[in-house]
Amino acid sequence: GAGRISGPAGWLLRLTRPEILPLLQQNNRSGRCIEEVLTPKAVLIKPGSEQTIMQVLAEMGFLTEVKINEDV
Repeated sequence: GAGRISGPAGWLLRLTRPEILPLLQQNNRSGRCIEEVLTPKAVLIKPGSEQTIMQVLAEMGFLTEVKINEDV
């Protein structure tokens, strides 16, 4: 699964398992949405790409959970 936090530079995508990241990077659609890899379980997603990432994760069989933290 994954969670995300809104920010001015994009979205922080937090993955529950590090093996999900290479799958996202290798996918044609989600790979171009990744702005920066912060850790094996945290990725900065380009603004406006969250729906694409969520769709790709769903197609891969991973559930997504959205958490928005206004205090960040």
